[in-house]
Amino acid sequence: MFLAGLADTGKTPLRLMLSAHPDFVMVRGTRLWERFDGRFGDLTDPGNLERLLAALLADDAVARLRPDPAGLRRAVATDGASYATVLRAVHDQHARSNGRRRWGEQFGMADVAAPRLFEQLPDARIVHLVRDPVSHCRVVAGRGRRRLGAVGRTTARWLRSAQAAIDNVRRFEGRYLVVRFEALRDDRETTLRRVCAFLDAPFAPAMLAVGADGGLRKPEAGPATGSAEARLVTLFAARYLDTLGYPRSQQEV
Repeated sequence: MFLAGLADTGKTPLRLMLSAHPDFVMVRGTRLWERFDGRFGDLTDPGNLERLLAALLADDAVARLRPDPAGLRRAVATDGASYATVLRAVHDQHARSNGRRRWGEQFGMADVAAPRLFEQLPDARIVHLVRDPVSHCRVVAGRGRRRLGAVGRTTARWLRSAQAAIDNVRRFEGRYLVVRFEALRDDRETTLRRVCAFLDAPFAPAMLAVGADGGLRKPEAGPATGSAEARLVTLFAARYLDTLGYPRSQQEV
């Protein structure tokens, strides 16, 4: 599985909750499909395959997964020389070494990469996290000093992410799920049960014990998103908010 979405939308809390599930091992920061997929030419050429394996084994982020070179070569011999075979085998090895059956990666750009991911991994699932855009702007603004046009740029990124979420749900029905940050924050158990059902996994109560608030605090209103800006952001986002299931009463203005 892959967790997609913008920063500060709940990907990390959800990853930590899923990590408490006895079936799953979750990682972040490897970005295998973003950084390695297709970068070394046709892997049926043994030289290209060796270059890919060397790059993987020399990478610090991949090293945390403790890939076994001999095991990767066995996977290629069994399933054929392809990027999907090699990159999936890295994750499969890591899952087995942790006594888990399934693996997942926090990969914010999985919404953009969805067509390629589903082409290579037909059994993959993507969970896309979204957050009310006014709340999102407040969080982003709170991380640094205010810059001219910052709210507009943040809103534009939110609109692109929301459009990708809507398009991918329609295009990849049954394989792509949108989860609202607010639902995860306000009704964790119901939301986690929904995610588990989507992943065809039993609900694990241990997921509820992860963190006092799971990193899901509601941000304080700040000057970077005053009432006029908030109304403007909500105006631009209105049709997306409705489609994503935000009740009007819950849209944070």
